[in-house]
Amino acid sequence: MTESDGWSNAMENMDHVIHTASPLGGNNHENPELIPIAKKGVENVLSAAVDEGVEKIVMTSSEAACYPDKSNADPKINESYWTDFNNKYITNYQRSKLIAEKTAWDIIGKQSQSKLVTILPGAIFGPYMDKKRSSTDQVFEMLMKGTPSPNVIYPVGDVRDLAELHILAMENDAANGQRFIAESEEITMATDG
Repeated sequence: MTESDGWSNAMENMDHVIHTASPLGGNNHENPELIPIAKKGVENVLSAAVDEGVEKIVMTSSEAACYPDKSNADPKINESYWTDFNNKYITNYQRSKLIAEKTAWDIIGKQSQSKLVTILPGAIFGPYMDKKRSSTDQVFEMLMKGTPSPNVIYPVGDVRDLAELHILAMENDAANGQRFIAESEEITMATDG
């Protein structure tokens, strides 16, 4: 993602791009390198897409990018919120998702041809394509083992629904310029485990 070469060639003759790539925190969500890697990846993909005249980019962001400020009287998230980068309760993985999405909107805001839609999922469950463990796997494993945990709420969605939402956003012009939270329900580790 951080290499600049080849992105323009990949975008040649493309009308739409679905950008889902982002560095995963794995077991180290505090790795400070996640932030510049995520930012550079978005810069490479979106800049090449804009330069090659791509009509629309649908990008996977994260609910981590739209947490309300602690001073907000309504703690329920919505698409109008932007997480405070300096919030001491978020990880560098969450910061990387925030910076990546803000970078995408900055790039799109400097031109008028390409449109952007961002999808903001919480924890994603469903069939896996590879054997790598994600943070969602770790949460699920904790739930299954009955590991004692605080009463933390996790917004969740199915990967198949998320894929469909990306396609709908790509096909629907009314989605242009919008952010969409993508969750089907919320679970709590303390009560649902």
